[in-house]
Amino acid sequence: MRRVVLIALAACGGSHSSTADAPVDAPAAAADAPATADGPSGPDARPASHLAYFGYWRDALTGSAPEIQDHANISLVDDAMGNIAITPIGGVNVCDDCDVGGLSTDQWNARKAQIEATESLYPGTAHFMITLGDGNGDGHLDFQGIPGFALPAGVDWIGLECYPVLGWASCQANIDLLKPLLPGNGRFWVLVPTETEYGAEDTLIANARDMFAGSEAEPLVIGMIGFVWTNALLCPPADCTQVFATKELPALLPVMKCIGRAITQGGDPSC
Repeated sequence: MRRVVLIALAACGGSHSSTADAPVDAPAAAADAPATADGPSGPDARPASHLAYFGYWRDALTGSAPEIQDHANISLVDDAMGNIAITPIGGVNVCDDCDVGGLSTDQWNARKAQIEATESLYPGTAHFMITLGDGNGDGHLDFQGIPGFALPAGVDWIGLECYPVLGWASCQANIDLLKPLLPGNGRFWVLVPTETEYGAEDTLIANARDMFAGSEAEPLVIGMIGFVWTNALLCPPADCTQVFATKELPALLPVMKCIGRAITQGGDPSC
């Protein structure tokens, strides 16, 4: 998220303890989903899925929790040291756009060491995430250009900014290259663009549906994060009379709510 977030690499204090429902290997369906012995119930129910979490990037900065609670089950909360807690599931994002910037092997190794040092200051944390981005917009996340790229020790969640090139195909291609690098409990999160700097509203809708279908089909994806809920997070520097996000887009809004409910409540996935 190059617009609103700087890579957070400085040492940071505090802790975010794991919760009882935090996933380890294969996450359960969302804790608040209505369920029976056979899974979620009701006329629009679907079986429990590996895809268990849905929310919006740094929603807490705009006080959006009450607005999204009907379809989101996570919140991204900036902590005191510049990292991002993923609540209430015991995760913390310790490096955003982590691979962006044409890094050499030595630069990446130095960054990796800083991430590992940061992790040590979060005792009891269940999961550490980094997000990977596409700095030049060619559909290849920038880790592909770093010779000898390896994940920092302790990182088991990878957030994939599958944009500005849209569509599941390029996202899946990046996932396939990362799979051999994951630890045994490693999982992916897909970050989906939902603001008009990445496309017109109808384009964002088609892309969100494609990303949801792809995430449903990829067993290692456990969560989706919309970028972003409201344009208030983008302005400034964006012009809020010209740039709009989920909340301000009347056709995209029900689609994102439908996807969120399908993931978090076992609802109808035909969004």
